Amino acid sequence: MRRAGILRSISVVVGLMAIGATWAQLPYGIWQVTDSKYSNKIPTPVKTSGFVLGSRHTYSWEINDYFRSVAAVSDRVVVRSYGRTHEGRELIYAVVTSPENHKNFNRIIEQNRRLMNEPETVSDAELAKMPLIYWSGHGVHGDEASGPEAALAFLYHLAADESAEMKKTLDNTVIFLFPNYNPDGRDRFVSWVNGNRGAIATFENADREHNQPWPGGRTNHYWFDLNRDWFPLTQPESQGRHELLRAARPQLILDYHEMGGESYFFQPGVQSRVNPLTPKSNQELTKEIARYHAKALERIGQRYFTEQRYDDFYIGKGSTYPDVIGSIGILFEQGSTRGLIRKGEEFVHYEATVRNQFATCLSSLQAGQDMRVKLLKHQRDFFRTPVLPTNGVTYYRIKRDSAGMKLVNNVLAHQVKVMVLNGDFIVPVSQRFGTLVKAMFEPRTTFEDTQFYDISAWSLMYTTEATVTEGRGEISGARELQESDFAKKDSLIKADKPIGYIIRKESPNFHELVNYTMPDGRHYFVKSALGNARPGDVFVLIENENLVLNKALRGRGDSVEMVGGQTGEIVSWGGNQLTLVEQPKIALIAGSGTDSNNTGEQWWELDHEHSMEVSVIDASSATQSVLANYNVVLLAGGRYPAPFAETLSAWVSGGGTLVATAGGAEWVAGTTIWKLDSKSVRSDFEGLSYGELEAARGEHTVPGTIFETVLDDTHPLTFGCDRTSSFRESGSFWVVPKEAGVTVSRYTDSPLLAGYVSPKVLETSRGSAAVLAKRMGGGRVVLMADNPVFRGFMSAQRRLWLNAIFFSRAF
Repeated sequence: MRRAGILRSISVVVGLMAIGATWAQLPYGIWQVTDSKYSNKIPTPVKTSGFVLGSRHTYSWEINDYFRSVAAVSDRVVVRSYGRTHEGRELIYAVVTSPENHKNFNRIIEQNRRLMNEPETVSDAELAKMPLIYWSGHGVHGDEASGPEAALAFLYHLAADESAEMKKTLDNTVIFLFPNYNPDGRDRFVSWVNGNRGAIATFENADREHNQPWPGGRTNHYWFDLNRDWFPLTQPESQGRHELLRAARPQLILDYHEMGGESYFFQPGVQSRVNPLTPKSNQELTKEIARYHAKALERIGQRYFTEQRYDDFYIGKGSTYPDVIGSIGILFEQGSTRGLIRKGEEFVHYEATVRNQFATCLSSLQAGQDMRVKLLKHQRDFFRTPVLPTNGVTYYRIKRDSAGMKLVNNVLAHQVKVMVLNGDFIVPVSQRFGTLVKAMFEPRTTFEDTQFYDISAWSLMYTTEATVTEGRGEISGARELQESDFAKKDSLIKADKPIGYIIRKESPNFHELVNYTMPDGRHYFVKSALGNARPGDVFVLIENENLVLNKALRGRGDSVEMVGGQTGEIVSWGGNQLTLVEQPKIALIAGSGTDSNNTGEQWWELDHEHSMEVSVIDASSATQSVLANYNVVLLAGGRYPAPFAETLSAWVSGGGTLVATAGGAEWVAGTTIWKLDSKSVRSDFEGLSYGELEAARGEHTVPGTIFETVLDDTHPLTFGCDRTSSFRESGSFWVVPKEAGVTVSRYTDSPLLAGYVSPKVLETSRGSAAVLAKRMGGGRVVLMADNPVFRGFMSAQRRLWLNAIFFSRAF
């Protein structure tokens, strides 16, 4: 039987208020505003791609080709590149405005930046003459496909509509249109759905088209969620986009997504969960803009909701980060079809989802026009308003070392002012981006609402390897940053007739340096003081000292000391204070059921940040014979096949090192590898009304919270570790085992540093185990309750994790 959802048979004619007109879908797949005259010289998407928009999914290269084909013939459109993805795909955007504005583009942008740099000098009269800077972002999640398709229709409409209304709009607006934030993820998804669809589209959920394989297309090459990276800026897609954001400083930033269900969401979100640092005027303007979306969607009979489910709390999202930098960020969520047609409570066609996203592109444009001066005024007044200290905190002090430099570079990327005082970095609260400073650093522990769509804590006081402290009072004697403040000098202490050298654990690239020099000498981990070596250092026995100069030291601030021989002194370089270090041969277990975000973070950290070879292996393929080729196995989280526990147990007993973190560690703790007792708090639903259930379900979750731990500083895995904070997402805690020497760290008696945790869960967490390590046969097992490299920037526990990978033979 032919399905009801064969898109080629659909005829859609709808009425919509779009810039004051009705519109209809034409045969070539564009919803044309029928009161407008469209230029014949502007190519339609179907003319460029050969298929009707919405009848199949568009590849990234096809999107780029269409944008460039329009730019080639339109004096309204300029297309530029802003970088490439990990897989080499080009990232593009279009600037769409009037020809006259293009001629004066640099002057317009400079004038717009006065709202940030010189807000006191910009009068209301000047605002009335300034164009709006409008930013429309699509496809940050690669398998949320309708947004980029809508961008194609939107570009055509902007370029081809010759109505007087559109010309006026473009005179008053400079549009930055980003059609595809995540080309790698999109093409992973599009290749699947297009390649697994027959000529007749089906809505059956069991069909292959609707079941993309792990890890899916949501994330980028390293499986990072790019919509959580606006603040960390770890990925090239984010970094390139952010450079443009810094330059353009738009007043309105739109973020197009998809969700489960058949409805449509637009902000504002849940009001009790708005970040407290978001200005009240921001939410008022968001509500005013929402009326335009409501009217547009009502006219085409599309259901929608607002002020539910989604919130504006974590500042690393594309609709929330703008709110703390003077812009208005707005999230759109279209119920997804994933394929071409989906059957839930009702049939949803992919074509219709593109239509809805296009509708809110137009309603946003209309809102921007009608509210242009209000939006410009909001940004100017945001930067005019003084930022006051919270609890007397007037600045944050960052210790000037390698970790501090790395953190400061991230802060500087956001145009935050940083100074230097007594050799340390100082980040003042009272500055142009003071609201962002507070959003980045303040450790919040009290909340109006205890339900969270995303994490509840990310304070830079605790999340990185940098040492950050609060400062109070005036900042006197601080000076401006200089390039020399970031200078990194290698330290080399030479010796006569060297027998080897010591890589100091303080070296900023310690583990990478150890791994990099492995082929050039035997490496030994120092367990107790020996000669000039300290616990945690690595002693390298070599024959050629030039290898130290030519390879080990590369101008990155690392520290090496030569060890002289034939001195007459006796130093037991062959004693039991040393443990031979094997070069890690790493198998990172991935595949169906595993947590792709956590797994990708570890892959990226080792491969991209530490230049280490990593094999990413599906759990279903990780047999005993396959694992025999590796000496380290990493489990980052998720579900693993039950028989895999037996395979791992035998492999560890045979001499391998298993390092399991977060959900991976929880899985191990439920197997015979290391069965652990745990404790948690369950919600009590007895006597609750229906309306009270939702809050009760989430009461005892741990939605991304920062805890404090105490380390066993005698354990080899903690050597060189001085950060005790840990980012936690689980409400299940391990009871400290009775075995002696296996508890590497535990949560303190007052563990909450930042974020939400219920009083009962807090009580349960006190003193429970955070990191455990034991011998098992000839191998080692290390379990870390938390994620040591969450989102690539929460790295406070990274050193301990790397120690486990490199030096587990030391215990």
